[in-house]
Amino acid sequence: MGQAVINPHNTVFGFKCLMGRQFKDEELKDDAAHWFVHILFTLAKSNSLLGLKPFKIVTQSDGMPAVEVDACGKPQKHLPEEVSSMVLIKTRELADQCLSRKPLRGHRFRMYFNDAQRQATKDADRISGLLDSANSVVAVYNLCGGTFDISILKMKSGVFEAKSTNSDAYLGGKDLHVVLAQHILNEFEKEANIDLGRDRTFEGLVISLIERALEPCNKALQDAGVKVPDIDDVILVGGLTRMPHVVETVKQIFGREPLKSVKPDKAVAIGAATQGGVLAGNDILLLDVGPLSLGIETLGGIMTKLISRNTTVPTKRSQVFLTAADG
Repeated sequence: MGQAVINPHNTVFGFKCLMGRQFKDEELKDDAAHWFVHILFTLAKSNSLLGLKPFKIVTQSDGMPAVEVDACGKPQKHLPEEVSSMVLIKTRELADQCLSRKPLRGHRFRMYFNDAQRQATKDADRISGLLDSANSVVAVYNLCGGTFDISILKMKSGVFEAKSTNSDAYLGGKDLHVVLAQHILNEFEKEANIDLGRDRTFEGLVISLIERALEPCNKALQDAGVKVPDIDDVILVGGLTRMPHVVETVKQIFGREPLKSVKPDKAVAIGAATQGGVLAGNDILLLDVGPLSLGIETLGGIMTKLISRNTTVPTKRSQVFLTAADG
């Protein structure tokens, strides 16, 4: 907001009228003239230089318009659908932070939009993620009182499929408590009045524990055949994920802000309620995976694997075995 005055040539506005139009359209030229009047009026009110111009509108090889802005000294083109998707993404982020549930999606078209313009609006929604993509990938980061678990899920058409899971049985609230308790014992005889309520003190003690989550996360991504840029959302589960350093660690691992619309303390209860809905016949399907490989012991004390870990369950496998010796 307010960028039109200090950064006019990189401030894009009024771009909806570009959507679904050809660069040569007369209506587009009329709208462009209004943009110049708007920017000059804004600059005049702020006593800024009137020689500055707003963003450029350029044509592409297919005759469609695009906006051109300066990105670190280099010209960068964006389709109007891309610019619209940026606005939608930011709007959705703000809504996710304020609402207790994910906002319902919908399309709002201007009444005079033709089919091409309506399709361009849908494309903007699809780019922003408001429409269900072909493959939505979510990482569920669960740091609770007992253990740490990471799951990679793929969602499509109401089907939630767990692709991989990984965990650290010795990373949880109890382990952090042990570190803190040991610190109290060490400091008790030194000072009689110690304030251990500060986040910095506690986080400084447990930072090495929190960063242990990196290895299970990397293994889960590898097992799922998913790369970090493929992750669409990160869901935090467990009360410990409210710690600022845990949130920062998640951002470093996945390169994005975790969802704030899902309450970490309530996620497990919501999941249990959802599973109850599945059993009651609601139109949703949850596909879980087995966290461990299953097999039998064969000659030489070797485990022969029948079902690999991260296999969707329920499942069954069969294999014929022969005795090692007659009788």
